[in-house]
Amino acid sequence: MTEQSLPRCPTGLQGPGRKLWRTILEGYEMRGDELLLLAAAAKLVDETARLEAELNTAPTMLPGSKGQDRVNPLFAEVRAHRLALGRVLSQLGLADALDPDGAARSTAGRRMARARWSGR
Repeated sequence: MTEQSLPRCPTGLQGPGRKLWRTILEGYEMRGDELLLLAAAAKLVDETARLEAELNTAPTMLPGSKGQDRVNPLFAEVRAHRLALGRVLSQLGLADALDPDGAARSTAGRRMARARWSGR
């Protein structure tokens, strides 16, 4: 699919979300319902990037309510966003379609796409 024919990127997406949107749509054709899930995944990628940027400068440990050390709650939020992203990508059949940098499609993802679209 050429960039001209790709569905429009949802408004409000930042760099990481836009990159996910383009990367997935350059390799896969999607129905309308799948585009909604992809938009949700792209928003999760953006939110995760913002949380991770904040976490880079935040302290690892914070004082708890009784003065005890406790892990910064941003760690749990980043983890929750990563899990949510994995679930959304899994719903699209793309759970392992991206490498850690968010660029390369996996062998399983390519195989799934070929099987899905070979009858058309």
